[in-house]
Formats: sequence, structure tokens, C-alpha cells
Amino acid sequence: MAMITPLTKKDFNNILSEYNFGKHVSHEHLSMALSNTVFRLKTTRGKYILKVFEVMGVRGGSTKFIRFQIRLTNALAEAGANVAEVYKNKHGERITQYKGKNIAIIEFLEGTNFERTHNMRLIADLTKKVVQMHKVMLKLKFRGGDAREPNHQFKRHKLTAVVDGFSVQDKWDDYLKEARQLDKTKLRRCIIHSDMTTDNFLVDGDKVTAIIDFDDSHWDFLTHDIGVLIYGLFVSSAGIYTKELKYFLRTYQKAIPLNNEEKKAVYYFALARFLGTIKHGWDKRRLHPDKKASIEKWVRGKIKRYNNLRAIPVEEFVTWFD
Repeated sequence: MAMITPLTKKDFNNILSEYNFGKHVSHEHLSMALSNTVFRLKTTRGKYILKVFEVMGVRGGSTKFIRFQIRLTNALAEAGANVAEVYKNKHGERITQYKGKNIAIIEFLEGTNFERTHNMRLIADLTKKVVQMHKVMLKLKFRGGDAREPNHQFKRHKLTAVVDGFSVQDKWDDYLKEARQLDKTKLRRCIIHSDMTTDNFLVDGDKVTAIIDFDDSHWDFLTHDIGVLIYGLFVSSAGIYTKELKYFLRTYQKAIPLNNEEKKAVYYFALARFLGTIKHGWDKRRLHPDKKASIEKWVRGKIKRYNNLRAIPVEEFVTWFD
């Protein structure tokens, strides 16, 4: 993403004057951060992440949501989950105001982005870290990040994209016919990450060093989080990483038992994520005509992945937890 808020060396040093982290040495803009302006920052005292919260969408850079997000990540960090701590400034605040923007300096954790893999040691560690995080989230009762429409997974949204005869609206309507048969009263709700895709796990060798980017966190179904994880990590254009996915589901089930309605919801919510992403991606062609060919290729890959998951009957999918 383009840098929304460019910062100079002088800007960095002005911000750093509010902390005890030394002086600016170098910085790098992280373009993979889509909603906010994020830098990898090196100072005379170490490495950090500097995040400028931008005003976007319904929550965006609002102080209320930022405080919710920071409270969440710090609660997770204090409980031992692998997330980055948001540091306090000299005034004991975790948010610093600079030129009308909310800014945070965050713990830097080593690692590269996750890639779909057959490395079972890495899958085992990822499963352990997700379970650990979800156990904490299930206990947290504070609110403040509820920007998503309640029960949005069961609403008829306008998804008018048609790609090579693949009608997203028709697929969504078919999805709704099945998903609406779920008993929502049996689906647990809690704070969730909501975007556990490859970009939001940092990996070093066989270990997940951190789960990052809680910009989409909100109160929702626990199973929505797992569905997004499956969408992001276990389904490729070539097929499903069946061995790895079954390991994840079985291990998760032993640690946090899901009832049958929740097992089915995981499957349906993964499908819903695919359809929403396909629609969103197809619409991007108009916003980025210079990247039309690459966007269309990316969307067609998502459709292949959707079809690979949809080919598995929900009745079969739920047995993968056993």
C-alpha cells in the first residue's frame, strides 16, 4: 500500500523524544500493511515497529478502537501469547499524538511471513500458538471493537461480481441456504483476531514467533477466526493441505472442544471469506487498472481455492476434527 503518512528523520526523532528508545538510525516502510502506515525502525537502542493509525473505515484510527486494540494485544502478551507488546511513552501512555495522528511504538519480533507448508513441526507450533491465543480470548469480556455487523455471516450481501461464469452472488446465496441452518445459539462468541492469514504470522524456522496485526479484531463467533485461518493457510489452488489441516483441527479440538454446529460453522465461514475476498478483489480492477492482469490472475486463484474447499462435503469436513 502507498505510504499514507510519510515521516522524515526529523519526524522520527521528534516522536522518539517521547520515549527512551534512542535516536533514529534508519527506517523502512512496510507496504504489506494495508490499513495503516507502518515502519520498521532502527534506533541507537534497538529495533522497533512504529505504527501510524490512519482514519479509515468505520473504526480506522479512532482513539477508542486503538485503545481497544492495544488493551487486547497487551492482555494477550501478559498471558504469554506470542504477540508484540505496545510500549509506553515517557508519560505512561501507549498512544502518542503527533501532527494529528495516533502513533504507537511496538515490540519488534524477528521472523518472515508464513507460507503454506507441509512442515509438520511448524504446523504443530502454529496450532499451539493459536490455541493459546484463543484460550485467552475466550476469557476476555471487555468490548470496544464491535465495528462489524452482528451475524454478518448470515446476511444477504450484494456481491455482484461474475468471473468467467462464476457468480459470487449465486455462490453466496447457495452458501446462505446452508449456513442459515446452523443453530447460532450454539456458536460461542468472543474477541477474535479476524484476519489470521499468511501475512499475519511471523515465522523463524519451525516456530511461529508472533501473531501480528489486530486491526480487524472485534467481537464475533470464535469459529469465524478458525474459518479465516483455514482460508489463509490450508487451501491452495492445487488442493487442500489435508494432512496439515486434519492435524490442526484434531489438536485444536482436544484443547478447545467444538460442538457439531461449531465444526460446521468453521467450514461455512471459510467459504464466506473466500467469496468476500473474490468480490473485493474483482472490484479492485477498477481502482487499479494498471494492475488489472495481475489482479484477475489473483482472483482466479482464489476461485480455484474456493472450489477445492467447496468440493469437500460439510459432512466429511466435520469428521476431520475426530
